[in-house]
Amino acid sequence: MSISVLLLGTSRLKQDMLFNEFDSAGFKVFSAQSAKRALQIVESEAIHMLITAAHLTDANVPELLLTLESKRPHMRIMVLTDAQTPEVQHWMRVRGITSFSAKSYDLLGLRKRLNQQLEYDREKRFHFSGLTLFDITQILAASLHDIHLYLAEPQSAKEGLLYFSQGKICHAVFGDLAGEEAFHTIMQMKAGYFASAELARPEHYTIESQLSKLLTRSALRGFGGNSQSFQGELKNLNLLEVLQVLAISEQSHTVQVTDLYQGESGRIYMKQGELEHIEFQNLKGLNALKQILGIAAGDFHFSEYASPPEQTCEGSFNRHLLQLAGFQDHASQYTPTTL
Repeated sequence: MSISVLLLGTSRLKQDMLFNEFDSAGFKVFSAQSAKRALQIVESEAIHMLITAAHLTDANVPELLLTLESKRPHMRIMVLTDAQTPEVQHWMRVRGITSFSAKSYDLLGLRKRLNQQLEYDREKRFHFSGLTLFDITQILAASLHDIHLYLAEPQSAKEGLLYFSQGKICHAVFGDLAGEEAFHTIMQMKAGYFASAELARPEHYTIESQLSKLLTRSALRGFGGNSQSFQGELKNLNLLEVLQVLAISEQSHTVQVTDLYQGESGRIYMKQGELEHIEFQNLKGLNALKQILGIAAGDFHFSEYASPPEQTCEGSFNRHLLQLAGFQDHASQYTPTTL
């Protein structure tokens, strides 16, 4: 299938360069110099990628992008811009909108960025590695989602399924086992993979106990713990809730963070459930964490705690949580007037 690209409002020189670059690579290329024409093309053509200038003479670009997004929810968007405030960066990051320097003529770099975006749909998705099964189950419980989680341990060829309904653990399957015994057997796994499985309601639910009680019983049996290491992908999570789970369990981690759309990376240092230092792009502390919380497609690698190069987070996690919750409320209602 041919990839369709729409170039909107770019300078004539850049538009010609981009048109030739994408056309020679086998892309189907459209161009528009007005918002009205862009809307006509998006309504009539299956556009996969929009590359737009940050300013148009006949439209407010942020409002236009929201309109185009409503018509083509899976269309990827790239804005050619150089002057962005942290608020604008967060607004774009949450929506999976990437940016590229308007002054750059690095066509190879632009193609690489475009391919990064095309690799992922615009649904929020996060790849985690280095998590324990205790972490994973508590993260899913906090999400309040309906999800069936498939787990596999390649070394032993063991497989299991956990069923969550609105965040409550309600069923588990492991071979011929079902219910709580299946849950505890799954918790014995040491390392492997996890993924969302297709939702299919079981004939009956087999678990009535609260997750906290199940985890306590597993811990008393000597299952789980920091010796586990699992990796996989989860969708539509609130990253702040993930950090809450780690804080409540008073864990110590160094987390390598990568924004898969933008290719930007950073680190979170957490000691015994408290934030010590955060860095992302050229930002530090809570300002860096605000950008991380906006990531739409990210990779999070959890490793053993290492001392940070400096301490940029003062105070308790609960204090930070209140600040960040307020920021997220404000950010959810914010639409910039310009990019």
